[in-house]
Amino acid sequence: HKFFTYGWNWCDIAILILFYATLWTRIQAYVKAGSEDALSSAVIGHPEEFMPLAGICQTLALSNQLLSFLVLIAWVKVLKYLSLIGFFRLLIRVLERCAAELMVFAALLLVLFFAFAVPFFVALGVTDGDFVTLPGSFLVLFFMLVQGMTMKDEWFEPGRSATVPLLALAYMLLVYFVILNIFMAIVL
Repeated sequence: HKFFTYGWNWCDIAILILFYATLWTRIQAYVKAGSEDALSSAVIGHPEEFMPLAGICQTLALSNQLLSFLVLIAWVKVLKYLSLIGFFRLLIRVLERCAAELMVFAALLLVLFFAFAVPFFVALGVTDGDFVTLPGSFLVLFFMLVQGMTMKDEWFEPGRSATVPLLALAYMLLVYFVILNIFMAIVL
């Protein structure tokens, strides 16, 4: 019971689950390749024979995606062992203490980005290529956070609605001045 209260143990469980899921998908790919007559050693490489690799490629792509998450979590696990070094101990302890608050903050940030993605998509989806799709609008707003927001001249042309500049202003005020300060308050 106490085992599940420690966050690093959940990291170990995730590593084990992803490892066995990756192993299982690789085994499935090998079984599919072995059971396919068109992929037998006598036929493979023959220029006039079709090799149906699509089913195997999908399984291997899923395996690679699982493997990418496995590697990510395994590298996060390195943080646990860095805490043995005195210089990193304080940093790791702060991250451990703030993990739950950072997850809640990440959920809040995703909701906020989606809340701004919808009006940007509606207001600019027809005229601006960056906001043509809703997922594209979401990603553009996320990268605006990282790269900085660029105001486009056509937003301020005479006869244009003030909706887009007001949306951009609201986005800047809320994300840059409020949300980033909340992030700093959580970490510090």
